[in-house]
Amino acid sequence: MKKHIILSLFLCLCAAFVSLSAQEKVVDKSAKKRPVWASGSAQDYIIGFATAGDLETAKNQALEDVRKQIIRAVAENISFASQGSTQQKMENSDITMFVDNFESKYKTQAASLPYITGISSSKIEESYWEKLQDKQTKAISYLYSVKYPLPAGELRKMILAFEKQDREMYQKYTELEKQLTQVSSLEEIDGRIAELNPLIEYFFDDVRKNAARSLQQRYRDLYKNISFKVFSNKLGDHRFGLVLNGRPISTSQRIQVKSDDIYDVNVEPTGDEIVVKYQFDGAEYDRMNEVTVNVKMGGRTVPHKFSFIVRKAGIKLYPQKTVYLTAATKNDSIVGLINIRIPMKSEYSTPYTIRNITLTVPGLANPLFIDGINFTSSRKEDTFILDYDDEMEVLRLLKGQMDMVKGSMDIEIPAEEIDTRIDFSLPVKTNW
Repeated sequence: MKKHIILSLFLCLCAAFVSLSAQEKVVDKSAKKRPVWASGSAQDYIIGFATAGDLETAKNQALEDVRKQIIRAVAENISFASQGSTQQKMENSDITMFVDNFESKYKTQAASLPYITGISSSKIEESYWEKLQDKQTKAISYLYSVKYPLPAGELRKMILAFEKQDREMYQKYTELEKQLTQVSSLEEIDGRIAELNPLIEYFFDDVRKNAARSLQQRYRDLYKNISFKVFSNKLGDHRFGLVLNGRPISTSQRIQVKSDDIYDVNVEPTGDEIVVKYQFDGAEYDRMNEVTVNVKMGGRTVPHKFSFIVRKAGIKLYPQKTVYLTAATKNDSIVGLINIRIPMKSEYSTPYTIRNITLTVPGLANPLFIDGINFTSSRKEDTFILDYDDEMEVLRLLKGQMDMVKGSMDIEIPAEEIDTRIDFSLPVKTNW
């Protein structure tokens, strides 16, 4: 291979010098006699040459010629990873494209090709230049030649370095291809799209470059398959999540909420859920209030909308008439095993559930508090019946006289999206 390069270069140089000698004359030169290597070749060296209008430009172009020849020497010998994890030799058309791509993108490509970054003018072993004048136009130009060392062992190192990097780059591609169906967050999609950019830039063959571009587009298409799933929508607390092809995915981004009906909004992604908590005191009663949650996906904003209704629950569901308290055990100072009976009226057509209750009863030392009740009814009128098993200290006996009891209930009406507290004050009658 190397002999082939040297022979090709030798023929090019000979043709160049024959052409120059016919049209131009040498008016100055860096040495009395042109070195043998400047007109031909030298073992374990690359001979670069260039002609330009000034000496410095000719020198730089000669070094660029060395770079091109080294790139070609490596390209003719490397095996690069192709699809299916097979090794493929670079064909002639690939070599030409590889060199041309490098020339057109030198500044970006140099950083990714390890055997190019080390090429510099400090390693030029010998140089020779001639100042030429065109015999007809009298125009001045410079022919610059450089002798750059390239031992066979060094070339082999360059080939191995390239092949190592090529395997690593292709492995990154195959890993990203496998991870396409394993996305667990929006941030992963964003990150993998970005990871494919240097691979697309690097791949010098059309097959792998197009495959990387296609994979990047498939990652972008994932955004189109993401939908919203609502977990719960209670007054003041809305919970939803993102679903990709039936699988939940998360996000850690800061999410924006827009609504004229709520304030003091807190949005917190927690695992697969996005929890939106808000205050709704300013919202109008008995009308649909709209909230928009904006989630960014692939550079665009996708809205998730939900609504809520603030009901006047104290008017449509409330305790009524008289509260009856009957103690199974009683004396002048203690009552126990109290049976509680509260008539209820509902104007809703759907079931409601009483979660807990607090009663402040005249004459008792402490309020009665009972939680974990889960009393459910779907009747328009019903009686809430409950037993309080503990004993309470009596400060004053009612002796069958009517008095007023104050209380509160935590109730839930799922179909109406109501989860609130009802305060009430009713007549009470006891048996102590």
